[in-house]
Amino acid sequence: MKCLLISLALWLGMVGIHGTELELSETQRRGLQVALEEFHKHPPVQWAFQEIGVDSADDMVFSAGTFVKLEFKLQQTSCLKKDWKKPECKIKPNGRKRKCLACIKLDPKGKVLSRMVHCPILRQGPQNSIFLYSCGNILWKHSGSQRFPTPS
Repeated sequence: MKCLLISLALWLGMVGIHGTELELSETQRRGLQVALEEFHKHPPVQWAFQEIGVDSADDMVFSAGTFVKLEFKLQQTSCLKKDWKKPECKIKPNGRKRKCLACIKLDPKGKVLSRMVHCPILRQGPQNSIFLYSCGNILWKHSGSQRFPTPS
């Protein structure tokens, strides 16, 4: 048991805080950028938020473009939403947190065809994933067929 605990402690020390972050592809980074821009457009949002971690990132290439699905967390900064891109916007230690689901459909040149971004305030306990249905709508939009688009 002692050996197991030592191994776990060594592994956690090597991984560190940022060791479990996902490595995003260029398309996924583009999707994240689109999602952040969309989030900061909404009138109820008054403060700038910063991405603090990506939980999952998937993309699927089709003949009509690429579908990107992202799950990520945001935390409130000390800046107003109009300044969300400024590097001096620092995360507020006790700022509100949000867990986001974003589904983005891009054409082959990277132009946004459809988007859905939902970022409810992060609460304790299990999160409701009702908005996964909306991701399906984004996937179907601009696919040019009535059946599920097949990957290229």
